[in-house]
Amino acid sequence: MGQFSASKGVNFGVALPTLNALSARTIEDTATRNPPSVLSMGGITYDGRTAKLDNALAANRDESASSSRSGASLSALRGSKSKSYEWTFGRLPGTRGEAEVVGEYFLDAFEDSGAPEPEILTRREASRGAFERLAPKHRYLHLATHAWFAPESVASTTDERVIDEAMGILGSSLRDQVIGLAPSLLCGLAFAGANGEADMYGRVRGVMTAEEISAMDLTGVELCVLSACETNVGLRRGGQGIASLQTALHAAGVRTAITSLWKVPDEATRELMDEFYRQLWVLEKPKTEALWNAKQKLRRQLDGDGKPVYSLRDWAGWVLSGDPD
Repeated sequence: MGQFSASKGVNFGVALPTLNALSARTIEDTATRNPPSVLSMGGITYDGRTAKLDNALAANRDESASSSRSGASLSALRGSKSKSYEWTFGRLPGTRGEAEVVGEYFLDAFEDSGAPEPEILTRREASRGAFERLAPKHRYLHLATHAWFAPESVASTTDERVIDEAMGILGSSLRDQVIGLAPSLLCGLAFAGANGEADMYGRVRGVMTAEEISAMDLTGVELCVLSACETNVGLRRGGQGIASLQTALHAAGVRTAITSLWKVPDEATRELMDEFYRQLWVLEKPKTEALWNAKQKLRRQLDGDGKPVYSLRDWAGWVLSGDPD
């Protein structure tokens, strides 16, 4: 991140990075980054089966899942042993092409430097196991998939309401139910097989939590783009403050992350990412400038009648955190 130096003046002509953590202001980033290489995942096969989760994190289907990257929202923290809850992650048709375009731009920029071929994982190859094995080896990560997170209806451990008796947990308050859960356990990403059956412990092999991501060693990663919905949204759980997929990436050692603030449409996201990587690798723009230029391209697009092709919500929700260069 670099060392922080105070200044009495304000320079309105330069966009300075925001440093949110005390360590970012005082400790020089000395991590060695991996040589140029990219892992890009998209067009993931979540399988056609609906996951039935007994006594585990549960969710209902998000009807917009086929056109946005939000996946399923959790409707209950835990189900009793007598009940089953379901979630479904819908297909994202634009993400396979998006993952492949990332690889093409990487080749355009790094082919002459002797960089290895980009690793493009789609369908069932885009598994959680592949991500855990390959991500620490690459300098750039691009994940075009669904994100999931628990709703704000269970806001904090201070909520003393009794859970509905239909849940079969009479007498337990939300505080009792949430107190043992880290906030990073209640958000995550979907990989291949995320709609599969849960094991005896209620775990689904294609689902990865933010806590599991934060435990990885990604100190060699310069940039990770989470091309999914609401990956910047924070969760307040267990009295442990706010957690999100963005914070999980930085906790794992990622230098720069690009995440979203709300649900993003599939087609607009694909076009924005296409332009971002063209700006970043082909035109060699700094990351912040590349993202801004990509947003401006979508903002300025007009149809045959002179009306904007994309709305503000289609492109404005993408944010960069960490090193802006």
